[in-house]
Amino acid sequence: LMTETAFPFPLVGMVHLANSITLSRAVRADETVSLRVRAAELRPHAAGRQFDLLAEATVAGEPVWSGRSTYLRRGKAPNPAAMDASKTGRRDLDPQAGPVSLVRVPGNIGRRYGAVSGDRNPIHIHTLTARAFGFSSAIAHGMWLKARTLAALEGRLPEAYTVDVAFKLPVALPSTIAIATERANDQWTLDVRSPRSGKPHLAGTVTTG
Repeated sequence: LMTETAFPFPLVGMVHLANSITLSRAVRADETVSLRVRAAELRPHAAGRQFDLLAEATVAGEPVWSGRSTYLRRGKAPNPAAMDASKTGRRDLDPQAGPVSLVRVPGNIGRRYGAVSGDRNPIHIHTLTARAFGFSSAIAHGMWLKARTLAALEGRLPEAYTVDVAFKLPVALPSTIAIATERANDQWTLDVRSPRSGKPHLAGTVTTG
């Protein structure tokens, strides 16, 4: 959708802010899946403008999967007065709760994930191209970080669940991240930070059912 010529923003340089996915049930390999995707809710952000991409997958009319991705197009804020509401001040974070895994993120993970996903945004590919968009180095894809965090729960997730995450500070490449997961009743808490500075990279939840 974002590569269509009629789309109002260029895909290059887009920043992924948040993502929510609901898996209603497992999809079998022999099923035919229909997809519907649309953009919605263009609104101001402290660093430009943001919008959502809404996607739904159905099998014979039955919803089996849905997702919401929030993207930022950097630029001058269209309404400075409205921007104040979207600013979030820094605050001290509590220590990470639950088991913590240290994961080494190699410098080429952006190129490797881009080859699999088709997302070859320059901010993920090389330091030189990332600097053109205001980053000091190439950064990991948000969806790679989300998938790698969910991998910590492999074998413990049910058939149906919702995973909702916000992408905080980018993961500069290469680096090491600390992934913490903690379960309370029917919900997992996801918390990914820098093991050195404690700065957050991802925060989210997995809700079963």
